[in-house]
Amino acid sequence: MRQTCLVCGHQLSEPILHYSDLPSGAQQMPTKEDLASDKGIDFSVRQCLSCETLQLDCEPVAYYRDVIRAMPVKGVFANLKLELFKDFAKKFSLAGKHLIEVGCGKGDFIQLFSSESVRISGIEHSSTSVLAAQSKGLDVVEGFVDSAECEVPNAPYDGFLSINFLEHQPDPCGMLAGIHRSLTPDGVGLITVPSFDHILRYDAYYEFVRDHLLYFTETTLRRMLETNGFDILEMGLFNEDTIYAYVKKRPVVALSGLSNNYMKLRSELNALIDDLKAQGRRVALWGASHQGFTIIACAGIGEKIEYIIDSAEFKQGKYSPATHIEIISPADALSRAANAIIIAAPAYTKEILGVILSTYPSDTHVSALRQDGIEVLHQPVSP
Repeated sequence: MRQTCLVCGHQLSEPILHYSDLPSGAQQMPTKEDLASDKGIDFSVRQCLSCETLQLDCEPVAYYRDVIRAMPVKGVFANLKLELFKDFAKKFSLAGKHLIEVGCGKGDFIQLFSSESVRISGIEHSSTSVLAAQSKGLDVVEGFVDSAECEVPNAPYDGFLSINFLEHQPDPCGMLAGIHRSLTPDGVGLITVPSFDHILRYDAYYEFVRDHLLYFTETTLRRMLETNGFDILEMGLFNEDTIYAYVKKRPVVALSGLSNNYMKLRSELNALIDDLKAQGRRVALWGASHQGFTIIACAGIGEKIEYIIDSAEFKQGKYSPATHIEIISPADALSRAANAIIIAAPAYTKEILGVILSTYPSDTHVSALRQDGIEVLHQPVSP
């Protein structure tokens, strides 16, 4: 039996409930010829000790990738789902937008919702269901989303639907990662899953079935969605027994400023060193720090630097990672005639400048790496 959480990978509790000789699946019933080989299975209900998600400790059913709906989507049930979707579409101005239903079965909900001026495509694992959906004229492709590496056709989408599908998944976070990657930066989603609080309210022991590996409360569903890149915009109960969530893709942090600064510093540093070398100067770097190592490697100046100076004895006599520039002591640097020093130890710039000005020859050119570029601290007459 599995010991780790399907959601976060942490340790599961000891069994809370144990079931013996239960059906091995709810959707594939044996024929008369299968009866001799059909056997019940045992499984336990456990809770993750970290994220608190309730789950079964057995393997998933063989058909967990397929959406199988025993009841047609019509009547009161359909009207309730349609009202939920109308609310979702209105709140996020989805008219004219392109959504995808992940795990769409034969396209029943796509048919139901498409009347709301929203274009909805679908992706479904079952080839039989895909053909049934396509025969209705629906835009449905065969496939399954289980990781960020999944290539979802025609992505990115403005939004997605996941209707009672996540609870079946042995890797719900992989599915959410694939969905996240397939959305536009402002992509939104409508998710529904059965409510475990409803099971508790009625002591409904019969609701534990191998097909449903995961049992969510609003708290545990929120936790899973938020840790997989989605902000919860609204969450609540639908028809008493189902949790719904409106979510929005949380954008990754913007790093364009870092990229721009990298290019700026690379250009300025190479220009400075080339100018110093044109003056006949030999250039050294002061600071065998992670900043210095990274700057040398990113700027491509390894072959232009004579050596690196550092006062830490344990660094002296060694070499910079990747660029392999010798690291020497401040005393050794005095006898090795570098007359241009670039300080790459931001926290100690003032202290190092004092040492250079008081100890090194007066014609030593000194500059320092700052957050916004390079600052010349001492510029003597060129030799």
